[in-house]
Amino acid sequence: MIKLACATISTDGFDQNNFNTAFEALPKVGIRFVEFNSWIPDNISEESVKSIKQRCNETGLTPLSIYSDGFIDNEEISVRMMDAALELGCRRIVSDSAQRGEGGGLEKIIGRLESVTPELEKKGLNLCLENHYQSNLEFPEDYQRVFDAIPSGNVGLCLDTGHFHASGVDMIDLIESMKGRINHVHLKDNIEPGTIKFMNFGDGSVDFDAILNKLIDSGYSGYLVLEMSPEIYTIDYMAGETFADYFDIETLISAKKMFEKYERS
Repeated sequence: MIKLACATISTDGFDQNNFNTAFEALPKVGIRFVEFNSWIPDNISEESVKSIKQRCNETGLTPLSIYSDGFIDNEEISVRMMDAALELGCRRIVSDSAQRGEGGGLEKIIGRLESVTPELEKKGLNLCLENHYQSNLEFPEDYQRVFDAIPSGNVGLCLDTGHFHASGVDMIDLIESMKGRINHVHLKDNIEPGTIKFMNFGDGSVDFDAILNKLIDSGYSGYLVLEMSPEIYTIDYMAGETFADYFDIETLISAKKMFEKYERS
């Protein structure tokens, strides 16, 4: 099974608007599964989660996963994220890591995972560790070190095509070497290998056909999450601009049409 999904970063950017654009736009686009980006702890409070669940029921959307960059670094956030995922009825938590060499590096990540993995297993939750350009989780060898220390099937790799492309990683080789440990996929386009500049789909040079066909051939089962970064645009936040000034539903509709051919029952 492979299904197309969308992250709220694609509709609401980094704006704190209670995911209003996602709930308005995604039913029109025809995307059912949603990854909720919880940039601040308030997004995963009991009250916020209750509201998200109610609005999903009203709009026909399904919570797929929740994302926070605090899962690895903050024990309180990690506990709340696990509870929030269960309250929403989703089984995936997505987290990135600190800048490369900061926050304790891979040793800190492994230490936190040793602590939290038994809870993930007990609750039936999957942690999807996302690669980021110049972060502690950037290259295949970073993940290999983590997976050697944490063999649990509840901890895996969230493959972000844009960030791996920016880091110059051969994703075909990575998919082969990480077979069975890739548990989530973020789709993002990027200008060229070795340079980080995210683009609208089709404007960059990520070879999605090769990557996604390799994933399918490798037996990947899960979701392909559209993640159109606000960094595509030059948003002048100091001047009061927001991502809403740039969001175009037709761009998201085009992205859905581009990738829906990879869906599998």
